[in-house]
Amino acid sequence: MKLKHVILQFFIGMCFVASAQDVQDKPVQFSIYTNDGEVSTFKFDDNPKIEVKEGLLVVSFNSIEVSFEFSNLQKMVYQSSSDVTTGVASVLDDQPVILLEGDEIKVNPLQKDAQISIYDTTGVLVESRNLKAGESHKISVADLSRGIYIITLNNTTYKILKK
Repeated sequence: MKLKHVILQFFIGMCFVASAQDVQDKPVQFSIYTNDGEVSTFKFDDNPKIEVKEGLLVVSFNSIEVSFEFSNLQKMVYQSSSDVTTGVASVLDDQPVILLEGDEIKVNPLQKDAQISIYDTTGVLVESRNLKAGESHKISVADLSRGIYIITLNNTTYKILKK
């Protein structure tokens, strides 16, 4: 039953690809995930041919043939051009960047006011400041002893090592 569902989803998706010619963000590739953790990705530019042969899903393209046992198929995912442009996950604009350079913590400009808190590994608050939006910030840690510190900013936790 599960196998029939996977095959049905795949072929419905293929029909979607064929009917999506005028859609700007149409799928450009699909990936097949197997139960043993392997992922195989096929680009539609390669004109893959998909067949079902004797309990196998066979994908052929550019004189290459890849076979998958139906019992080992987990899922198939279609990806649009916006999903695969760089392969690198986007960094959210409102996500702060924190760098420890020498004896200073540098924070890139934030989109809104925030509070930064620095804790030692025992949970003791050693520094807390309000940061204004649109400005870069530098916080001196010269007076802190060597060790690991935990920083919280905008509901995100960072760890730094002061040497």
